[in-house]
Amino acid sequence: MTLTTHLAAGFAAIVLLKPGDPVSAAAVLVGSVLPDVDHPGYSMRALFPFPYRLARLFLRRRGMMHSLLGLALVCTAAWGLGLVMGSVRPPGYLALGYVLHLGLDALNPSKLPLLWPAQKRWGIGLVRVGSVLESALLLLFMLSLTRLA
Repeated sequence: MTLTTHLAAGFAAIVLLKPGDPVSAAAVLVGSVLPDVDHPGYSMRALFPFPYRLARLFLRRRGMMHSLLGLALVCTAAWGLGLVMGSVRPPGYLALGYVLHLGLDALNPSKLPLLWPAQKRWGIGLVRVGSVLESALLLLFMLSLTRLA
């Protein structure tokens, strides 16, 4: 999926769940694009300049960050940060955004290495990036935003 589709899903989740504070809402959006920190294209370098450089050293595209291990590591780090900050709500919303991202990417033909480092990929493989189906999915998210708001 494209950055736009991932962010639209994050916005739809925010509108649906009404997290109540801007930090939690931002956490959903960050989580919805965080697995693509290893992506060589679009805006990942602008959104996450340091993690992008670090990720390119250690991670390959659609590898560990698109797995259950990546989800667990990010959520554990976010939970620890939340404890230090005195609130575990934002890490929960970050995890929600991350899971939304993985769910959308599971729709792509390249699927996900959920049990990374195992090579087997999981998913439906139904929606190609930039396809009419992805555009329809994006439109659905946008319409849900107008209905839910």
